[in-house]
Amino acid sequence: MLTATFSYFKHLLAYLFDFFSVKICITTLFAVWRRDTTTYTGPGFNIKAMFESMVLNLASIVVGFCVKMSTLMAYLVMTAIFSLLMSLYILVWALFPLVLVALVYFGLKYLLGNF
Repeated sequence: MLTATFSYFKHLLAYLFDFFSVKICITTLFAVWRRDTTTYTGPGFNIKAMFESMVLNLASIVVGFCVKMSTLMAYLVMTAIFSLLMSLYILVWALFPLVLVALVYFGLKYLLGNF
């Protein structure tokens, strides 16, 4: 029973890893957001247009970084919450026989009166 529970939790952690696309977010952390780039294609040498293109590309990289870092932080928070709940579940599962014995003891003590 406990091995099946660990297997279930392992599959859920793998699902969270896939759901938040952690591998893709890490490998493309400094890539531009949704391939949104501009290139300077104007006639001649125009420093203002080149600078605008560079600033827009840099802004796209910053937006991509912020979105991917937010996604990774959400993954870490969800993994921490899930791990806490998993630990609580295993603790309750391990202590359930003791709780059952205590309930039977106090139930009999209540039915039979104080010894």
